[in-house]
Formats: sequence, C-alpha cells, structure tokens
Amino acid sequence: MRTTSRHLLLPARKEFGNGRQFYERAGERIALPQQSRDRPHRDALEWHLDEIFLR
Repeated sequence: MRTTSRHLLLPARKEFGNGRQFYERAGERIALPQQSRDRPHRDALEWHLDEIFLR
C-alpha cells in the first residue's frame, strides 16, 4: 500500500493475496489526522513513491 501526495490510496502493483479491501478502495482519499503537524509531509510521500515503490 502507498498513498499519493494528494493522500489517495494506491495498492501495490502486485497483489499479495491479502488486504483485498484496500484494492477495492484504490483511488479513495485516506483519512488524515486533524492536526496538520501530524499529517505526512508531501515531500516524504513523493520520496516514498519514487524511491521505495518506484511509481
């Protein structure tokens, strides 16, 4: 699982047979903490997409 910088849920490219409920929710916006300081930073999310999940 991963999220975009716009906080949209993206499943892994390969399905691992678990978390089917997440695959069905692909593209939905995730719930965020009320306090902005507790939310993931956009740059960190972009880095993860580029470096870990290789978009």
